[in-house]
Amino acid sequence: MGVGKVGIAKLCEMLNMPFSMSLSTWYDHEEALSMAHEGVKQEQLAKNRAEARLQAKSSLTEDQFEQWYQTHHCEGSYNGSSPSTEMECVKRMWGRSEQDFIRYQ
Repeated sequence: MGVGKVGIAKLCEMLNMPFSMSLSTWYDHEEALSMAHEGVKQEQLAKNRAEARLQAKSSLTEDQFEQWYQTHHCEGSYNGSSPSTEMECVKRMWGRSEQDFIRYQ
């Protein structure tokens, strides 16, 4: 399908959605998304480091590990098929674009 502005334009065409955005607007949105992604990434990495430290400090028995594993919940937010992941992601991004002050015209 492609990446970047061309890829989004093709996706919009497939979804029968009009796509009209200047290159400067595209770059502004790209920067906003990049900054938001970086914040979430840093937060998740900090959580992962903390969890790794806790696990390194403890010496779990096999039973203790099994109990931990059974109660561990993945934070995944998508349960659909792999091929539809990108399309669902774009729908969710556009669905919350107003809260992030991103406008598509």
